[in-house]
Amino acid sequence: MNGVQTANVVDDLTATGFIALQVHSIGGPELAGREIRWRNIRLKTEALEADRWAVEPTCPEENYLANTLTDNELRHGWRLLWDGKTSKGWRSARSTNFPATGWAMKDGVLTVQPSTGGESTGGGDIVTKEQSSDFELKLEFKITEGANSGVKYFVQPDLNQGAGSAIGCEFQILDDAKHPDALLGVKGNRTLGLLTTSSRQLTSPCRAGTKSFGASVSGTNCASWCGATMWSIG
Repeated sequence: MNGVQTANVVDDLTATGFIALQVHSIGGPELAGREIRWRNIRLKTEALEADRWAVEPTCPEENYLANTLTDNELRHGWRLLWDGKTSKGWRSARSTNFPATGWAMKDGVLTVQPSTGGESTGGGDIVTKEQSSDFELKLEFKITEGANSGVKYFVQPDLNQGAGSAIGCEFQILDDAKHPDALLGVKGNRTLGLLTTSSRQLTSPCRAGTKSFGASVSGTNCASWCGATMWSIG
């Protein structure tokens, strides 16, 4: 905008379509009669690379390519925690191997398979083979109706080798409207957000679509966010 790059969106959507000039609502009767006018509308479709501006290094980038890193992300130290195809880098919380059942990898999506509904049944929890201390984590998730899952940090697999989940700090992904754990308070919502205040609990329906999740850990400070909602513990 006015010579300043304000966004860099990377996706694989079809870059073909019509050019449009929007007609919007005026917002109120007091604005009746207001006008917006355009002029000097021009279009170029050939020899584009010669005039294309270089991406501004400090411009915010949003990468919507599944399981792919941009050159900018690589320069800033990001790496894929999951390659989108195999179990490389991951194992069962109770074994050095990846679970033989209970998890599926298809079309670039890692999916928990249906099970008996018990805690950590089926394939059970999976953890990274490498340990992390200070880090930033980003991922996308989507759940079905009644689902209960979560993202955990600093997991200690040896603390529980029996029934149930692996022990770690959890950000719980729970269908509050359908799952019974939602009625149990802190005994059911085992999430880092409840260590601060339950009012910061994400209330939009998780199953409504794909959600973005992130976490940043530095020393004794931990911040997590889901969409526009953020929790910070320090």
